[in-house]
Amino acid sequence: MKPKKLGDLIRQINEKESHRAALFCTSSPSGTRAEGEEERSPIDQEARTVEVAFASETEEVERWYGIEVLICTPEAVDLSLLNNAAPVLDQHDRWTQVGVVDKAHVDSDHIARATLRYSRGQRGDELFQDIADRIRTKVSVGYSILEMKLVEEREDSPDVYHVTHLFSLNSHCNGL
Repeated sequence: MKPKKLGDLIRQINEKESHRAALFCTSSPSGTRAEGEEERSPIDQEARTVEVAFASETEEVERWYGIEVLICTPEAVDLSLLNNAAPVLDQHDRWTQVGVVDKAHVDSDHIARATLRYSRGQRGDELFQDIADRIRTKVSVGYSILEMKLVEEREDSPDVYHVTHLFSLNSHCNGL
C-alpha cells in the first residue's frame, strides 16, 4: 500500500472512532507472582481505584480494514491526556463521567495499564460496586491512530497493520 493511501486509511479510521476492549490487569507487571508473594486485588476499596490493562501487543483485533495490532511501548502510546485526569465514562456516554484516570503507563511487558478512580456520586458508586462484585469486568479506551504500517498483505484473509503511534483519549466503562 502506498503511503498516500495509508494516510487516507488512517483518516477514515479516526473518523469512525476506534475503541478497544480489555480485561482487568493482574497485580504484577509480568502477570506472575514471586514465590511467597501474596496476590493483590486490582481493586482498592478504600481508595476507590481499579487497576486495568487496556491495550496489549499480543491481541490482534479484526477491524473493517484488516487486522490491527497496537504496538505498546512508551514511545508508541501517547498517554498525555489520560495522565491529565482524563474522564472515566459510563458506556461511552460523554455526559456520564463516573471517575478519572489517576495514572496510565506502558510496562516492559508491552501492556498499557491505568489506575481508574471512581466517584462517590450515585452512578460512580453503583459502577464501582459492580466492579468490586465482578459483575462488570471489561473496559475500553478511545484512541486516535497517528501512524500505522502495513506489515503483511494477505491474499485470502485480512491484511495486518501495526499501529505504531496512537493517542489515548479517555476510558470507558463498557460493562466494567
